[in-house]
Amino acid sequence: MTDLITDLKAKQADGETDADFAARLGINRETWRLIRTDQLQPGPRTLRGIMAAFPDLQGAAMAFFLRPNASKRTSDDSKRAEEAAV
Repeated sequence: MTDLITDLKAKQADGETDADFAARLGINRETWRLIRTDQLQPGPRTLRGIMAAFPDLQGAAMAFFLRPNASKRTSDDSKRAEEAAV
């Protein structure tokens, strides 16, 4: 798990639902659950949502974006799959 995801998990307030936290990031609850459980990596759209919701994480989000490309699927891949299914 990356420092960015650890930092995000710490930002989720006690008692705040995954749906409410995901809405703050501009993603759906299931996408947040997959990211939180290290089954999905945040894509560029999700990283923009993270930076908008938490300006103090901009550096971590940019570092995550610029890291060597990982083989895991990203939240943008998930979004494209959802759009294609509609």
